[in-house]
Amino acid sequence: MYILKSQKLLFDPLINEKRELPDCNGIYVLCSRDLSCLPESMSNLDYAYYENYPVVYVGISGKQGLRKRNNNHFRGTARNSTIRRSIGSLLGCSREYYKDGKYKFVKADEEKISYLMNNNLVFFHWRLKSFSEKGIDEMETRMIEYFNPPLNLFKNNSPINRDFRNELRILRNRKQ
Repeated sequence: MYILKSQKLLFDPLINEKRELPDCNGIYVLCSRDLSCLPESMSNLDYAYYENYPVVYVGISGKQGLRKRNNNHFRGTARNSTIRRSIGSLLGCSREYYKDGKYKFVKADEEKISYLMNNNLVFFHWRLKSFSEKGIDEMETRMIEYFNPPLNLFKNNSPINRDFRNELRILRNRKQ
């Protein structure tokens, strides 16, 4: 896969500072250090590995850049991070709804998600300055097809872990 042959960079929230992340467009792979630290329902899934880490999510930064996207995931709220919505839903976190129907989790639960992510996930990323939005979107689709990350619901049509993803959709859409 082309993207995997270009220069990858590893951001480890236990070691690196967010200012070290580039403020440009890119694509990223979130991997777990230890599967036992993830929600229990993820313990028996089939994982693809990147650099000896199980891949749990693939994403693109969009116009906001890799630094801000990483911050949304590792320090933000579920309102702006689909992976946080998934992890919080799997953990049974309590929701606070906005008028537009979107939600975040209560502060203590958002802090629990941040702790889990910062202590257990690593962020491999690639800068994509010269790609069009369509090209980046296609690259994300190919990487999701290649890695089949269990927390990617959109664009993930693999039969592997399909039952888990269907259950996760239900959990994420459930009104509390």
